[in-house]
Amino acid sequence: MGLRSEAGTIHSEKRMLGRLLFLNEYGTTPEWPEGHERRVLEELAEYQPPVLEANPSLLARVARWAERAGARVWQPSLITLTCEFPSALQLRAIRRVFRCPVASSYGSTEAGYVLVECEHGMLHQNVQSCRVDLVPLADGRGGSTAAEIPAGGLGRIAATTFGNTWFPLLRFEVGEMDRALAEVPGLEQYRVDQEAPQRVSCKVIGEPGRGALAALFGAGVEVRAAEVPELRPEKSGKFLLAARLFPLSPNPPEGPRA
Repeated sequence: MGLRSEAGTIHSEKRMLGRLLFLNEYGTTPEWPEGHERRVLEELAEYQPPVLEANPSLLARVARWAERAGARVWQPSLITLTCEFPSALQLRAIRRVFRCPVASSYGSTEAGYVLVECEHGMLHQNVQSCRVDLVPLADGRGGSTAAEIPAGGLGRIAATTFGNTWFPLLRFEVGEMDRALAEVPGLEQYRVDQEAPQRVSCKVIGEPGRGALAALFGAGVEVRAAEVPELRPEKSGKFLLAARLFPLSPNPPEGPRA
């Protein structure tokens, strides 16, 4: 995201920073005017950058539009995904129209780049800027290693930053959920909110996917799913796939003693 539009489109000359061209000037996709996806693809073909860096949610929207419209898509040598964790649905849409390698970097505004994807699809820790601890969901009290989380199990990522003198972080928690909904036919986008330990709501574009969520969370969790015309990003501009809306404490405080 370069210069952000307050009202209407911004000419491409004003979206340049040195040799970089920012293809999108809108903070949220609901602001995109009709034909914006076509303009993005036309500018991409005209500028022909060797590397395209993009938010996965925005590039997936452009890719879906290109596929439906049968539009020609210029192919860069590499696509790097940043800002958001790419869902399997987003990656699937992008790879249907872009034939070049796609690499994802996983990080946060507070910690910078935490993990970077290699050519084999594996995420590697950026050891020069942070340390990553994998914490099992069952117990977030002590230090943990990946070996303590069973294969296919769920955990939390805790990051400790190095060299951030303005905002040092110690075992800062970051994390997400994705694989179950990626198998729902016809599903394009989703947002899952865990409102309480036994209640989950899901907003989707495409098929609801309630069955996949019910199987994931189990019979004791109430699952609500609703189809919506659009999903809006957070104030930061990022689209979150999932969020917990209640405090999580493995050791709840004791009540007042007599």
